[in-house]
Amino acid sequence: MKKRIAFVHNAVWEMYNFRGDLLKELSNKGYDVTVICPPDEKNEHFITEELGLKLITVPMNRKGTNFKEEFKFTKNLHKIYKEEKFDLIFHYTIKPNIFGTIAAKLAGAKSIAITTGLGYAFMHNNLTSYIARFLYKFSLTFAQEVWFLNDDDMKIFLENDLVTEGQAFKLPSEGINLKRFSPQVKEKDDKTTFLMIARVLYDKGFKEFVEAAKMIKETHKDIEFQLLGALDKGNPTGVPEEEVLKAVNEKIINYLGTTKDVVPVIAKVDCLVLPSYREGVSRVLMEAAAMGKPIIATNVTGCREVVDNGETGFLCKLKSSKDLSEKMGKLISLTHEERVLMGQKGREKVAEEMELEKIIDIYDYKILKITGEKQGLTLDLEEFLSIRKKQRI
Repeated sequence: MKKRIAFVHNAVWEMYNFRGDLLKELSNKGYDVTVICPPDEKNEHFITEELGLKLITVPMNRKGTNFKEEFKFTKNLHKIYKEEKFDLIFHYTIKPNIFGTIAAKLAGAKSIAITTGLGYAFMHNNLTSYIARFLYKFSLTFAQEVWFLNDDDMKIFLENDLVTEGQAFKLPSEGINLKRFSPQVKEKDDKTTFLMIARVLYDKGFKEFVEAAKMIKETHKDIEFQLLGALDKGNPTGVPEEEVLKAVNEKIINYLGTTKDVVPVIAKVDCLVLPSYREGVSRVLMEAAAMGKPIIATNVTGCREVVDNGETGFLCKLKSSKDLSEKMGKLISLTHEERVLMGQKGREKVAEEMELEKIIDIYDYKILKITGEKQGLTLDLEEFLSIRKKQRI
């Protein structure tokens, strides 16, 4: 009988965009996979049609802090979990991590909470942040495991007694599909193009990117700076649309809006830039590296895991437009051949450390262990991964 597993997230598109390959492969391996997200008619077909998976929608206010809404969300999830009888549930993002974990416990279901980044609750100190941390501490006691994408995030949770040593596990990344994100070397020309892909937030480094671009343009008129990503008016650090348009009108950046496929956009540029203040492990940096692009990112958690400074790209100082512009200047000064070599090394790094197949094997191992499917499974994780890798070769 197929093991029934569920993936709960606060957005259909992000579930598909960041974990679509993972979900599809787990389904192909024989798991009965269900996705649970808030309603989103525009994007639901990505789950139901493109991935061919079951989707259950449940109302959720992503940004709100209304107790009645959170109680109703928890109650709805509890009802779903009781009816569906999942063998294991994976929760992503803060509200599913907190309220979904509680609902799973009440329904007698096993669950794993996955923190893809600490976000607003840990980057700011206010009443909302305090409440979020308190709720994390209460709810995560009910999770079988709590996964992190980097050592720093895991350390913070452990030091604040939000999880136990036995619960904490570091996932190397959420995996990159090396076939989809294949090397795309831009033809040699006289124009250098920098691309930033991120939600348009101050915390993603929008201000630093624009200021650095302005500095570069004072001496290099033929450099292009592109920004791709959605405006997020509901986010506390969202950049107002008029500020983005101001930078466009002043011919500092070109705003590309959003796209369903970043591959052709990344293929046409020389370098991917992400001056973010903090990440889990940056998905877009992995994608760009897999495509053989040099990358410039902030020397912070979630970015430095992907960049070997001076080898696969450059790391810049946090919140420093000046240092970012200097690193861009270094990239501009490289020859075409040097940029290609830097991109090749980046591809090799993610292929070794973050390939999708390795991440799928980790999920498979954890599902087998936690659900008791393989009662006689005596291998530790590293032994299991080594055997699976040899089988693929």
